[in-house]
Formats: sequence, C-alpha cells, structure tokens
Amino acid sequence: MRINRPERRPFIFHRWGGLGSHRYPIGFSGDTHSTFGSLAFQPYFTATASNVCFGYWGHDLGGHMQIAPTDPELMLRWLQFGVFSPIFRTHGASQEGNERRIWKYPNFPQLLECVNLRYQLMPYIYTAARQAYDTGISICRPLYYEWPEENEAYRQEGEYMFGDDILVSPVVTAAEAGGKAFQRTWLPEGQWFDVCRNQLVQGASIISGWYAQDEIPYFYRSGAIIPCNPPLRNLKTAPTEMILKVVPGSDGSTTIYEDQGDSQAYIDGEYTQTVVQQQRHPAETVLTIMPRTGAFEGMLQERAYTLQFLDEDKPFRVSLNGTPTSNWTYDSNLRLLTVSIPPVSCDTRTVVTIGRSPSAIGQQRLEPAVERSTFINLPVIFERTVSADGTVTTRKILRK
Repeated sequence: MRINRPERRPFIFHRWGGLGSHRYPIGFSGDTHSTFGSLAFQPYFTATASNVCFGYWGHDLGGHMQIAPTDPELMLRWLQFGVFSPIFRTHGASQEGNERRIWKYPNFPQLLECVNLRYQLMPYIYTAARQAYDTGISICRPLYYEWPEENEAYRQEGEYMFGDDILVSPVVTAAEAGGKAFQRTWLPEGQWFDVCRNQLVQGASIISGWYAQDEIPYFYRSGAIIPCNPPLRNLKTAPTEMILKVVPGSDGSTTIYEDQGDSQAYIDGEYTQTVVQQQRHPAETVLTIMPRTGAFEGMLQERAYTLQFLDEDKPFRVSLNGTPTSNWTYDSNLRLLTVSIPPVSCDTRTVVTIGRSPSAIGQQRLEPAVERSTFINLPVIFERTVSADGTVTTRKILRK
C-alpha cells in the first residue's frame, strides 16, 4: 500500500517559541546587535540548542540592529560563522547605515569566499541534514556529545561539531595589532587536519595562534572523506563532478546522501546513498567509491570525481580500478595529491590505489618537538612535547 505524501507546507521562520516548537519552524536567533559580543554568543547558542532537539537555526548574519558604524571585519567574521551554521543568510533591520549586501563592502572578495565555501560544502551539509532527520542529532552540536568524559568538551563553549567530521572554532573577536585575532582551540583525542594551517595535528591538546581576517579555524577528523561541490553559482542542478577531500591519519568512510532537493519524495524512499571509504596501509592507500543504493527521479547516471589527498607524500604510482593512470598532479608545497576520475557510472564500484615510494614507507611527519602556546589573559603556558615514537604529553606551567 502506498502512503500518500503529506501536503507540502511552507516553512515557519521565527524565534524560539518554547519546548515543542522545534517540530515546525526554522529558528533564528532574534534581533541581535551588530557587535562582536553578540557574535560571540552565537556558536554556544546554536550548538546547545541541539540539546532540546532544535537544530535548524539561522542567524541575521552581520547582526540585526546596527548600533555603530558598519564594520567590514565584523561582517566577515559573522559570515565565516554562518558558513558552519544550519541556515546561511544575511539580514538586518531597515535603518540608515545598516548594510547587509556583501558587494557593498570593501572586503567583498573575502565575503564572497565565504559564500563559495558554503556552496562547496553543500554535499557534506546536505548529508548531515539527512542524518539529523533520521537520528534527531543536530548538524551543530556540542563537543560533549562525543567526548562526554572530557572536561574541555564542556569548557570550550565556542567550539562545536558541524556534522560528524568537522570541528569548528570560529573567530568571534576583533583583530589586534597586526590585523590578526588570537584564537585557541581544544582538539579532542586523535588526529585532526588543520585546514587553515594545512597540516595534520595531534589531538588531546590545545592549540593557539593568530588568524588573519580571511582565516577560519576549522578541522577535519582524521580518516574523514569530505564531499564537496566544484565552483558553483547556484544549487538548482546537481553538478556532474564531485570533489572528495581525503583526510590522512586513519581509515575512514562517509555516506553521501542525495535526493531531488526540492520535493518531499524522500519521505517515500526516493533518495540515494553512496558509501566512500579509505583504507590506509604502509605501502598504499585504497579509496573505494561504492555503487550507490536507492533511486529518485532525475538522478545523475554518471559522475566525474576529483580526489584531493591532503598532507600526502608524492606517490610512487596511482591506479584506477587496477590500471595505472597518469591523471594526477602533485603540489609539493601544499603536499596535495589530486587525482582526476573521468565520468563513471554511479552504479559501479570505483577503486583508486595510491602506491607509496619504497623510500617513503615508514616515514612519519612529526610536529616540532616542543610547541608552546601562550594564552592571552591566562597566567599559564601550555607546553606540548612530541616524542620520537609519537607520544604526546602536555603540561601546564604557571607564568611568573
């Protein structure tokens, strides 16, 4: 028996209306002031809203009420936070001097990069949205969901997980001398790829640094595979190419969810899922794109892929489905291996094997033996030591 789809209803968009209201609306965080102080509250507010199952929050990015002259840096930091929010939108009160059209700002190129990053991450975000639909676990959630025994997971209220594989620590303070803002981030156990610094770092530690205005502190979990769009101008049609960012450090997998995008046919099971997994061995890395499962009207029949292996050594060979291929490039400065896969059927299995040079097997990139992080307004220095076997120890030193 076929169950009729529920009548399609418009979204309700409003402020918090009490427990239970999360069943109906997309929320927004109210008439916020255009200040760094107001911005600083948003990551905590958005992540902890998941505790009452209200996960779909948007914000008046830039702030709603303009109480001071327009600040391009503040607008940029708002937008950078918005990239890693469930709903991405700018808005402001109708008042003189309250400008939210990003092309009116002198730092428009940087603001536009935020929009481009949001478009790029949409396959990842859409998959996380489906997970929220299935499980009730919001896209943004506090760190203590996954690390409940770690005290820092409760202390670091400005950090949160954005989906399963991205940890975000947005800058919410104004730049100091030199045009950079200071930010510290606690990373849970394991390894994390620092996107801003383009390196794999050890977790169970606090890292800190100065961030230029176009830098966003966010981190990929080791072993993650982040599905991304190529450059787009809109999301009206599904791109025929997908970029997979392959994060080193461990084995891992992801499931890419797709549906029509503008209907409720998914309720009747009209959607697809594609599993992608990586297995890392001393002599090679094997990435497998499994045949998709499911179907929906208008789905792509074939797709090209661009694989970006992050923090990777130059390979000895690259094979596609067991046959050597020359469709790859290597950037030694970025340590980025890019493998191009021509259009293949979405219903077939595709395997890419990265063979390592015999001289590279057994080598491991280690961070500096001692790394010091001095935190503003705190009378301590955290000294982290990485030994030759990879053991990491952290100790707190009181400053005199």
